[in-house]
Amino acid sequence: MQIFFVLIGQSIVGDFTRWVTSQSTLAAIFIFAISATAWITGKFVAHQQKVGRARRAGNLALRRNRSMEVEIRTIMHTMAVHSTRLDRIDARLDQIDRRLDKLDSTLDRINARMEEGFHKLSTTVTQLVIANNHLNIAMTNVAPGFIPILIAQSPLRLSDVGIAILEASGGRAYLDQHVDGLIALLESKQLLTGLDVQNEAYLAINELSSNRDFADIRTYVYENPMYHLDDREKTPVSMTTVVQVMAIYLRDIYLESHPFVIRKPAA
Repeated sequence: MQIFFVLIGQSIVGDFTRWVTSQSTLAAIFIFAISATAWITGKFVAHQQKVGRARRAGNLALRRNRSMEVEIRTIMHTMAVHSTRLDRIDARLDQIDRRLDKLDSTLDRINARMEEGFHKLSTTVTQLVIANNHLNIAMTNVAPGFIPILIAQSPLRLSDVGIAILEASGGRAYLDQHVDGLIALLESKQLLTGLDVQNEAYLAINELSSNRDFADIRTYVYENPMYHLDDREKTPVSMTTVVQVMAIYLRDIYLESHPFVIRKPAA
């Protein structure tokens, strides 16, 4: 039904237009002007609508840009605050590093002094051990009623009793078994004189005397506090006695393969 009325309306309008056109040229121009104005007005309105939409879109974009600028400023301010804090932390760390450097330097000086003190103490202890050995040798040789284990020649030699104690205690067997390592140890000391060899041999064996493989020798000393050559002649036996005779024996072995040691050192 709607289509019917539309067709009738179009027919009436068309007839009216043709009638007006047939009446005069002026009327045709008037109608054209009205149609053109309506067309232009429609185009203008459409353009205005586009402009309005574009303006609204621009305003929205501008508001978004301003919001982003505010966020960027906030972020930059936060970064500046953190940067200041980081600078303070860096400065504090630099102070800590400088203090640690000073502490390291102080510790190095303390360690150097301690090493020097330990070296002096070790040297003093070594000298005391050697002096005690010499004192024991002297006292054993002059003790009344006892047979000396060493003969005061140049250099010191084992007496028959000294040799017998070296054999009976197991000292000689021990040295024969460990001679290579002991010789290497003495060689590492770069000894210059026979006395140096004698003292270092005593120190080396004295240090070994508490080891596990020295147990048999310690047992001998415990069970034989006195060595009897016969019913009348005897001599006391201690770990110092055994270490002394072993040291002389080790000294002689070393000097046999290192005769240059007994030469006088070059000035």
